[in-house]
Amino acid sequence: MFKKIKIALMILVPTALLSFGFYLKKADVGEDLIVRVILENLKNFHYAPVEIDDRFSEKAFDNYLEMLDGNKRFFLQQDVNELAQFKYTIDDESMNGTYNLLNKSVEILEKRQVEVQQIVKDLLAKPFNFDLTETVEFGDSVKYAQNKQELKEKWRLYLKYNVMLRLASALDVQEKAIENKDTSYKVETFDSLEFKARQGVQKMHEEWFERITKMERKDRLNVYVNALTAVFDPHTNYFPPADKENFDIRMSGKLEGIGASLQEKDGYIKVVKIIAGSPSALQGELKENDIILRVAQGKEESVDIVNARIDDAVKLIRGKKGTEVRLTVRKPDGTTKVIPIIRDVVVLEETYAKSAIVHDKDNKKVGYIYLPSFYADFSGQGGRTSWKDVKDEIEKLKEEGVKG
Repeated sequence: MFKKIKIALMILVPTALLSFGFYLKKADVGEDLIVRVILENLKNFHYAPVEIDDRFSEKAFDNYLEMLDGNKRFFLQQDVNELAQFKYTIDDESMNGTYNLLNKSVEILEKRQVEVQQIVKDLLAKPFNFDLTETVEFGDSVKYAQNKQELKEKWRLYLKYNVMLRLASALDVQEKAIENKDTSYKVETFDSLEFKARQGVQKMHEEWFERITKMERKDRLNVYVNALTAVFDPHTNYFPPADKENFDIRMSGKLEGIGASLQEKDGYIKVVKIIAGSPSALQGELKENDIILRVAQGKEESVDIVNARIDDAVKLIRGKKGTEVRLTVRKPDGTTKVIPIIRDVVVLEETYAKSAIVHDKDNKKVGYIYLPSFYADFSGQGGRTSWKDVKDEIEKLKEEGVKG
């Protein structure tokens, strides 16, 4: 079973912390193996291994609650008390391949999420009273609500605070427009601006609830496993196959696909950017603001992706170099079109280091290097690395005679 796990050991510059990245090479590995194999590897290969015992369980339990509900906006104290029965059994569950804590926590959390969604809807249905002096708490000092009424009050203060921020910003914009005698600005009443502020907060939370209600078992498992690996150190993470693929793309600046940035909006997958030089750009028919409705692999039957998670849509659209994907898209004018695109290697140039020459106030030439993030190609195929690119940019700047 150890052949099904690959361990990536890397040094994170400049902190020089050793980190382990785990990912399963096969997506169908049983849940009963995942935690056991990862913890066995960590015990054997981590630079500072810990014993998988009750102390480990206690820390993992605290990590897990923090990851699930760090702001304490869903769980009641009674929920935490109920989950505490598993506080010292995570080590045993890990070895037995059982997930009693995970299962019970998801059951409770999903129930509370439904309740909170209704609370948010009810609270934002009418204006808040801004004549009162009230306090809203954030951070580690916040406690779990003792009952549903206390939870609702916590949400009332939180939502009121968010509406107040939006309203204050809108009033500030309006006051400046009036002060500057901007005739293009339409002055609105306080009630109108307050209503729009509530609408904005409502929409923001509707989108948030839509995202969290789409979470699947694999997403919940991912959170649980990372609560366990974080006991070893904060830079040790478990990557499900999809996350590992995205990590490799971020680190290498390359992927195999069509070269389009996508966004999930109101149940639709929208094209927000076409990458220059990519298969999409060269084919020429896919444009920004197109809505992708269906995806087909070559001449196979197409799959409807309306209301699909963006991760699932991306999985269908990406693919091996040289293969064809057919996208059924709806254009901004309402017309529908099938667009065939041959996938290829897409290079994300914005990932890589760049340099420029600037002049200071004394007109001296100064070299400027922009490094968006650290990157490296772990595939061993000679891809670009941040250290070498920065070195090359420094040499280029020196040749230009910069003074610093």
